[in-house]
Amino acid sequence: MNQFAIINGPNLASSAPEDSIYILMGHVRPPLFTGPDDVERFIASKRRIDIDVRAEAFMTRERAEELWKFLGQALDKDRD
Repeated sequence: MNQFAIINGPNLASSAPEDSIYILMGHVRPPLFTGPDDVERFIASKRRIDIDVRAEAFMTRERAEELWKFLGQALDKDRD
């Protein structure tokens, strides 16, 4: 995966939108360019690059903070 988005979630019962989030994870296959002319043609064509969504999750702020903590711990282990 090489694309990530985090979006505020909907209001939950008696809470603000910031109390929940959507996390989207996807992948973009970049176009193959063999030279500068290919890049110029691609830009001129105004084609879009599609993102293939591979995973999406909805979670409360509390669960998001827990995920953040666990990711941090896992990444710190690799630095030792």
